[in-house]
Amino acid sequence: MAPCAVCVVAIGGGLGVSRALGIDDSMTGVWIGALLLAVALFCTNWIKNKWPKFSAAALVSFAGTYLFTIPFFFIFDLFTASGEVFGISRLLFGMIVGTAFLSIGLYTENALRNLKNDRKAFFPFQKVIVPVIFLILATLLMWFLAS
Repeated sequence: MAPCAVCVVAIGGGLGVSRALGIDDSMTGVWIGALLLAVALFCTNWIKNKWPKFSAAALVSFAGTYLFTIPFFFIFDLFTASGEVFGISRLLFGMIVGTAFLSIGLYTENALRNLKNDRKAFFPFQKVIVPVIFLILATLLMWFLAS
């Protein structure tokens, strides 16, 4: 279920560009949340390959990724500097939405592959395009909420 490396590069690039351009933190948060999920999924796969009998690989990688990242946003006061949406920091809300939308995008891409018996893609770069489309939709949703 881990996204491909190209997706991670696209997410990281989107994050860097959005912060450099001064884009609203809720939209930047979408890409941060997606990046955290992508890193957690890669860590899960690495742990499963390294220690196949370790049953808590997903729990350890998700908890580690999120619990070692989010406190630094509090330490550097990034959550309070961005304002609020629905009573939650704009950046944190965007991170939650980004994680959710990337999850939905990955499951959608996997479901599309399951529609074919040979699990082949319907179109070239489907594994990249489908999750990124969901992240773009999440970014547009945040844009409408921010304005």
